Amino acid sequence: MKKFHLAAILLAASFNLANAYVIPTYHNGDPLPNGYDYTLTEGIPSWVSVYGSPLGVSSRMCCRDNQLIPDGKSAMARAYTIHNNKSTAISGFKFYHYFNAPPSQHFDVKVYHYFHANRSDRGAVMQDAGIQPGINIQRLSAVQYRVELDYSNVTIPKNSRFPSKGALYIRIESTDPNAPLDNVSDWARPGHELSGFAITTPSGTVLYGPELNNSGTTTLPTVDNARRVGLLTDDSELCQNEKAYSWIMMDTEDTNPQTQFLELPRPNGISGYPNKNLGFSFCAQAFTSMPKVPFDYIVLRMDTECPSGSYPFARFHDTEDNNNNNTYTGDIWPSYVGRDITMEYCLVTKNTSSTKDYPVNKAFSVFSNYRNNTTISRSELFIDDENNGNINRWDWEGLSSSRQQKVQNIMFGEHDTWMYAITWTGSRALAKSEASVVNTDKPIAANISHTPAIRGFDHSAVSVELQSAGNAKVTIANAKGAVVARIVKEDLQPGIHQIQWNSGIVPNGRYIVTVEHNGKIAARNVILR
Repeated sequence: MKKFHLAAILLAASFNLANAYVIPTYHNGDPLPNGYDYTLTEGIPSWVSVYGSPLGVSSRMCCRDNQLIPDGKSAMARAYTIHNNKSTAISGFKFYHYFNAPPSQHFDVKVYHYFHANRSDRGAVMQDAGIQPGINIQRLSAVQYRVELDYSNVTIPKNSRFPSKGALYIRIESTDPNAPLDNVSDWARPGHELSGFAITTPSGTVLYGPELNNSGTTTLPTVDNARRVGLLTDDSELCQNEKAYSWIMMDTEDTNPQTQFLELPRPNGISGYPNKNLGFSFCAQAFTSMPKVPFDYIVLRMDTECPSGSYPFARFHDTEDNNNNNTYTGDIWPSYVGRDITMEYCLVTKNTSSTKDYPVNKAFSVFSNYRNNTTISRSELFIDDENNGNINRWDWEGLSSSRQQKVQNIMFGEHDTWMYAITWTGSRALAKSEASVVNTDKPIAANISHTPAIRGFDHSAVSVELQSAGNAKVTIANAKGAVVARIVKEDLQPGIHQIQWNSGIVPNGRYIVTVEHNGKIAARNVILR
């Protein structure tokens, strides 16, 4: 497994921001700016929730970040106050703020002092050297992060709070103008939402856990153990949303180029251009473990690790040196596209006793050397990498020699590269292994008695069958993942229910309907006609 070191980002000595906007400085005891009633700077503001007792945290996003810091930068922020209602002091602590962000995103984290105003939509944000922590950004998965604020040298006296007035204002600020952080914590696909906070001792003992209820716990927020991989596709509409689609253009040898398909048909997701360059198109999908089939196959790695049951490796392509036009769109991390290209992969080894015909939905291709003339077709691609001073190489990342051989049955070559890809070409019926739901990226509930079922869908109602009493939440999203409707029905009894929704001007087409009921989730692709 490749090791990833935690990036430590320290606060700059000066917080002067863009557009000549300078955040005012606060020293303990300074008067607050005129204009609003700041009577709620002490104690617990009436409009926040306090989680946990006797240790608690109050937190609320009062307003848009650019209302408080009009610097023109894309950012998100949240304010926190720690309440120590214990009979003893807290001698040092670490505070963790959890959030989601796009893969390959570059951002900085700053902490300011926030003062609650006696109104719900404004406050004051100020610099304050007296509350500055050590800051460490920790990546938990491709899209999941946390910020560690190290206050090991700070004591919160008993029956007191930190800060003594106001709150910590944690600001996550984009440093990449091409990838703004708007609504960063809502970025990740459904099933990967991660937000909240936790408090530990300096040594790591949890004092307060995730923002899930009003009692607090002594565990950290659970990180989704599903991992993203890229499946080859011709149709970006098959992706759950536009953020799950990526494209890589490989500028191969220009002099006497020989890049070509040696064996047809062309697989999904790989396109050749008249200048002999190549395009690879991927949909990001999340798997807790990769499906096993009776043959080895390879997918693109798009996370910190490969899913359970698969093994990482990488191929470095030394591409064209002259007028290099390598490019990409979307989030391809941890693969890299510059003057050369590094493609990160996951190898899934075969299970000869598996009864599955194909590892993924038939609309996608994967890299494999398997051939089945009745249901699976195999394609062979030759990539004519750079000829002059070629330094193509493999990074096996600790892969055993037997697994290296499995890879090289599918992808091989030194100065140039050969690879095989397969496509499902059977009848329109589903492959045995094909998921009944494509690209919802939701953790689909197992087939147990309490799982809800979707029985019908049209412009006026969703028909849902429930096996037990309780509330039902219905979410309807279009093919790009944009939510067009959310409906919550409470106190429903077992049986089939027609849940009404107003389709308005929603056009006909493919939609994803998701039902959540008593902690279980069912989802289904449907066609609205």
